[in-house]
Amino acid sequence: MSAGTRAQVLDSIRQALTRRDTIPLPEPCPAQEEASSVSLAECFTREAEKVGASVAVAADPAAAREQIRRWLEAHQARHVVCAPTLLVKRLELASSAGTINVLDPAMSTRERRERLLAAEVGISDADYGLADTGTLVVRATPEQGRLVSLAPPVHIALLSARCILPNLAACFRALNPQEETRRSSLLTFITGPSRTADIEQTLTVGVHGPGALYILLLEQ
Repeated sequence: MSAGTRAQVLDSIRQALTRRDTIPLPEPCPAQEEASSVSLAECFTREAEKVGASVAVAADPAAAREQIRRWLEAHQARHVVCAPTLLVKRLELASSAGTINVLDPAMSTRERRERLLAAEVGISDADYGLADTGTLVVRATPEQGRLVSLAPPVHIALLSARCILPNLAACFRALNPQEETRRSSLLTFITGPSRTADIEQTLTVGVHGPGALYILLLEQ
């Protein structure tokens, strides 16, 4: 695709997203209706576990590091990679265990890809969680490419509890369409571990993505 064609496509996307207020949005989801008695975090946890994810809550960085250590030990993981994101830095994951390696932004694309394909576990930030389906919304950025959450067989997602939204409509309202097309090449929606079904409707987990998904909700 030429630079001119790519610019035209991006401009069309920006215009379409800018006009999102004219698109009918879904009615309030069950997560919104029960928000008075059940928090969005509880609703998200329930739905995420229904589709095969494991969810834990950490009250502080120390508790978060301990929970991640338990998950890594359960998989006997020795090659773990994570992106140099804000949450990774706040939790000081690089110094918490010698097995966790933070990808250097200065790495070549080839070296970054080789490390991700060799990793047993990938740790990434999630930008939002959708309470009605237990879905993670992950931006692809220069600091955090999509392979961190897709290439390793085990994915650990870090999600701030305050970034849980009721549903997809609320997520699109929260996003700034014009800014998103500038800072991110795509959005990845992750609902449970990777699943693939063949023509005989046989469901297989982990063929085209992680076979295990762990979500760490950070209260602070």
